[in-house]
Amino acid sequence: MTDFLRLPRWEVLAVHEHDHGYRVDASYRDAPPGCIRCGSDGDLYHHGFAARP
Repeated sequence: MTDFLRLPRWEVLAVHEHDHGYRVDASYRDAPPGCIRCGSDGDLYHHGFAARP
């Protein structure tokens, strides 16, 4: 597949053309296995942090 993004360490999975533009599905090749801030090995779901009760 063509390197549509031309960004290092990103792999383009699919490119969808629409009337209003494009949607690019991509995956970061060097994604950490867990949180690099707190060390949690769970599923990452957003950037940043939230206070836990």
